[in-house]
Amino acid sequence: MNLNETICKSSDIRLHDGVSVMVCLSGTISGQITINFSEELVKFIYQRYTKGIPVVEIDNDVKETIFTLSKLIIGNSCASLYGNGISMEVSSCCIVDGYNVNYISVNRNVSVIYYETSLEEMNIMLILDIDEESRRI
Repeated sequence: MNLNETICKSSDIRLHDGVSVMVCLSGTISGQITINFSEELVKFIYQRYTKGIPVVEIDNDVKETIFTLSKLIIGNSCASLYGNGISMEVSSCCIVDGYNVNYISVNRNVSVIYYETSLEEMNIMLILDIDEESRRI
């Protein structure tokens, strides 16, 4: 897996056609994490998760599965950070699917981590703030 992080203006961000899971965080670290999956990657993950059920189209069952798996990954990450003295809570979650979806963050730079696997590409967009008291520690 290749990993490449860049800082982008929101006008330069292009979402893959498929599914995006958006999670808002509050606490020592607050902000938003968006995980963007291509349509093919969503189908592949669902098929592997269900041990072979083929996916013709991304329906509600597929979206719910991807949403649940994403929340588990992010929740476990928050718990791991909490164990290291950083308190964060998932304050809201949503899932967006579609084609030609625009991602705009007004007046903010966005850290984008691009993943390339042998199967597909995906990216994670981070808009995070660390509270001032924690910066001094």
